[in-house]
Amino acid sequence: MMKDLKNEILHDEIIALKISKIKKFKKKKKKINDLIEEFERYLKELEGYLFKKYCMKGYLSECEPEYCSYRITRTCEYIFVIRFIKNELGIDLISI
Repeated sequence: MMKDLKNEILHDEIIALKISKIKKFKKKKKKINDLIEEFERYLKELEGYLFKKYCMKGYLSECEPEYCSYRITRTCEYIFVIRFIKNELGIDLISI
């Protein structure tokens, strides 16, 4: 009985068509996921470069806004650049 059911599934045209479409979309999904990962990597690389270039505390490896006197006094160039890129170019580097 199970053998007949397996045979029916393997030879059903509608099932075969649906499975074929699913396989194609699965490949597309992987490509999309790869593109998203690459996109996120570029965002992180840019954010890291901007931090190193514009943060006035060269000894830090990432922004610590709660302890930063430059940010509190609104003289932080890094935050200015990040906000400019978000507002003028539509790229949000903080929510990565």
